[in-house]
Amino acid sequence: MYMTEIEARGLGFGRLTTPYRLPLEKTLMDNVITDMRRGGIRFGLVATRGGTEVWRSGIRTDDRKRDSSSIGRASVSKTEGCEFESRLSCH
Repeated sequence: MYMTEIEARGLGFGRLTTPYRLPLEKTLMDNVITDMRRGGIRFGLVATRGGTEVWRSGIRTDDRKRDSSSIGRASVSKTEGCEFESRLSCH
């Protein structure tokens, strides 16, 4: 279940969470893992300097910072649905 960031990207996974500080936040991470299993979603755990992150399939793997001109814009594609970069609702 643990993998490197390179392995996770190679499987098409993207970062779902910020790092959990274990064992302090283990219950929170376990809840996310339970949800992933319940939904049949492929996921993996990536150890970082800050803690353990949950990565999952179906998330864009390009984690580079976006420029400020893209903030607040939503894009819709046939394969990805609605993708939001701020707190917008999709109708």
